Amino acid sequence: RMFYLVYVSYAVRSLSENELIQILMASRENNKAMGITGMLLYLQERFIQVLEGNEHQVRQLYTKITQDPLHKKVTVILEGTSKHRMFKDWSMGFKNLSHTDFTRL
Repeated sequence: RMFYLVYVSYAVRSLSENELIQILMASRENNKAMGITGMLLYLQERFIQVLEGNEHQVRQLYTKITQDPLHKKVTVILEGTSKHRMFKDWSMGFKNLSHTDFTRL
């Protein structure tokens, strides 16, 4: 079974496109090494992220995120298990959402 965790958080400040790209590149490298896949969404200083993989590894990464000074108000909104990965080909998918994107979701 595959463990997944979905959380939301707020960035302590607005992030530039370049900063988001750097975060994404580091996340992809680290997640691949840990066997974690997922999706990161960003909208006006808010993150929504899905992490999936081995439960111990996912919880370890989540703990690291809660201690990251870039994040505040980190809150788990959903966790559980599934038979398969939802994002099996993505070490970390990313989307910088507009208000229109967010409304559609």
